[in-house]
Order: sequence, then C-alpha cells, then structure tokens
Amino acid sequence: MTPSQEGRISIRTLDQEVGLLHIRAAERLETHGQSPLHKQMPKSAKALGNIQHSLNPELRPLLKQWARDLSIVTSRQIAKQISNHCSQQQIVDSVGQIVQKWANEDPSPFPIALGPINDKLTLFNLTPTNGITQECIDSIPHRLLLGAMSIILYCDHTVPLNSVCNIYLQLTDQAIKNPETNIRLAWAAVTLGNRLLVGLCRCFEAKCTCAT
Repeated sequence: MTPSQEGRISIRTLDQEVGLLHIRAAERLETHGQSPLHKQMPKSAKALGNIQHSLNPELRPLLKQWARDLSIVTSRQIAKQISNHCSQQQIVDSVGQIVQKWANEDPSPFPIALGPINDKLTLFNLTPTNGITQECIDSIPHRLLLGAMSIILYCDHTVPLNSVCNIYLQLTDQAIKNPETNIRLAWAAVTLGNRLLVGLCRCFEAKCTCAT
C-alpha cells in the first residue's frame, strides 16, 4: 500500500541542506543584524560578519536565486578543501574556476541599473534621489565582479578572512582593470575590496594603508 503524503519522510540532499543553512543565515542577518552571541567569535569571523551586515542592504537587492546557488557550490568547495588541508592558493584557484564557469555558462543577472555615487558612498545607489541610473550591460567581467561580491555576502564566517580576501581579489583584479568594464560597477568592486582589506588589517591590529 502506498503511504499517505502525511506519513512520508522528506529527505533533503546535502546541497539542499547547505542551501537551507545559508538562506536562514541570510534571513537572520537581514532581520537582526550581527548576533550578540558572535562576541566570542574570532576577530576574523567578526570582521567578516560586520562587512556582510553593512553589505546586506546595498547588495542583496541585486542578488537572486543564482547568488544562493553559486554560494552553495563555492562554500562546499572551500569547506572540503580546508578539511583536506589544501593550500591557500589551491582554495583560491578552485573557487575561481567555479565562478568563472558560472560566468561563462549560467543565465546572466544583467542588465542592471546603477545610480551615481552618492554622499554615503553606497555601493550601487539603486534608488537615486539625484541623477539618473545607467544601465550596466551583460559581459563576462561584469558577471565576475557581481559573482565575487555575492560570495562575500553569503560566505560562511568560519572561512578565514585572509582566504576570503585572496579569493575576492583574484576574481576581481582583471575585471576591474578591463577598460570595457562599467566604471560604476568597478568602483563598487574596489570599494568592497577595500572594506575587506581594512577588516583584515584590523584583525592583525596593524596600521592600515589599504584605503589609500
């Protein structure tokens, strides 16, 4: 006899479980901000959490299901390589390959409309009160930049901040320098990179010159 729908046990795949964790974490971050329980977290994890909290209202409106899917794949890869004691460069290279494959093959999140840089230096200024938006068209460099930024927003706090910085900088370096890259998008990518580097410097209590 076929069991009733009510009596069936729902079994989620590993990808679905990881995805659910990321969705719940993102929802908690959006609703409550940084948890007080994170006071006992290492400096690196707290710094990354603070950066993600500041990014949430600026970046999340641009990120749809593709960003969660990309984050699930990259998070699993990072966790697997850390557990296997892979080198920093191996982790950076493997995540870069995943994001490059996504940029080359998956549906595009572009075009998107970007507002002018405002007084608050908001990354994208999606609803400008002054000035007009400009359309950022689809291209591989644009996909790489937005994909890299999405990884930062959804990255697990347990990933060392220096690894996060290295992954981000390798993904964005060439795209930022590309003369065909939208200058507004490139500026946002550089600004986010500076936030990561400043956070890394503070973790080591070093005198920071990243912003310059």
